[in-house]
Amino acid sequence: MNKIFIKTEFLLYTMADLKAGFVSPNHSHEFWQMEIFRTGKASGFAGKNIFPLSQNDIFVVPPGVAHYFKYDSDSSIISIRFNASGNITLYNDAFLFPDNPLRNIVCSALLEFTESTHSLSEPEKIFMEYLLASIVSICDLNVVNFSENTHPAFVKAVNFIEKHKNRYVSITSVAKTVGCSAGHLSALFRKHSGMSLKNYIDKAKSEFIKQYLLYSDLSITDIATLAGFEDIYSFSRFFKRLAGVSPNTLRRNKNVPH
Repeated sequence: MNKIFIKTEFLLYTMADLKAGFVSPNHSHEFWQMEIFRTGKASGFAGKNIFPLSQNDIFVVPPGVAHYFKYDSDSSIISIRFNASGNITLYNDAFLFPDNPLRNIVCSALLEFTESTHSLSEPEKIFMEYLLASIVSICDLNVVNFSENTHPAFVKAVNFIEKHKNRYVSITSVAKTVGCSAGHLSALFRKHSGMSLKNYIDKAKSEFIKQYLLYSDLSITDIATLAGFEDIYSFSRFFKRLAGVSPNTLRRNKNVPH
């Protein structure tokens, strides 16, 4: 895997408490914007995409991307503005930080910095810039990029699947969420991702499980429960079918490059 070298320049951050029903103006700007949701629920609109946002979500908007927010409940957010340069491909659309064990760590670090002081010292600013660069790098490796020709139902389905990797997600439930038939949605997935909808759902869940097996201290039984499985046996069969190794084998060999 090629390393991504990204340099960031921290500009400023703001904190805001917003009322349910508030809709921000549709706008774009020349800097990067990162919204960290402390509490509440909202929808982020960017191009043809709609992102459901809630507590601990980290929503990133690249320069020049028109966007706005509609707040579904009273919400508390922190907004960080920064510049970024380097080997970045994520310039076409907004995106969410992947829902994996790193997200809560990153979110906690950002909240700790911004809630403890009204301004950053020089050492804190340097640390913040490395943290922002890491966030963009991680997203660059994980996020699905959509072209202007990507069908909106596919985009909405991908966002739903990524958001619910710790739950049982069926083809029917995804189709119902995006408002089209299961057959039509499956055809869209074959067109845009090269795999069936079922395979995409399974792959997303297996990657979610893999992150916890490699990087968390949770027991395998706890990870199975977290991933929405009712028993360890079905969990182990599922993961071995997707990953080619059992959960126990992966965890024993987690220091081996993957």
